[in-house]
Amino acid sequence: MPNGREILRNKQGNVSNYRKMQIGKVINYFPEKSAAKLLLYREKLRLGDEIFIIGKNTNTYLRQTINSIQIKQKKNLTETPPISKGSPLRVGIKVEGKVKKNDGIYILIKKRTSQI
Repeated sequence: MPNGREILRNKQGNVSNYRKMQIGKVINYFPEKSAAKLLLYREKLRLGDEIFIIGKNTNTYLRQTINSIQIKQKKNLTETPPISKGSPLRVGIKVEGKVKKNDGIYILIKKRTSQI
């Protein structure tokens, strides 16, 4: 087991190169289909993107890769269209676990590094 001196770092605070950004929320869950309907209000989703579904007041935590996207009965889409400000998009995806209404949808984005 390492001691305090062995895990000491030179920087203070969050040293991650990524930050999480909320892009939407769950508006419905369909357990019989293992699917969820999402309300996206920022960014776009593509097949292969990694998302995190995190409950605000629940213990939901799901990390998964997007492997199906459906919008208004159109299946097998490869990405969502761009989202206009003030005009959220309803999207259906397959989920690998149980989610609840109002769970947040997050992605990781690379932090901008400031050069001094």
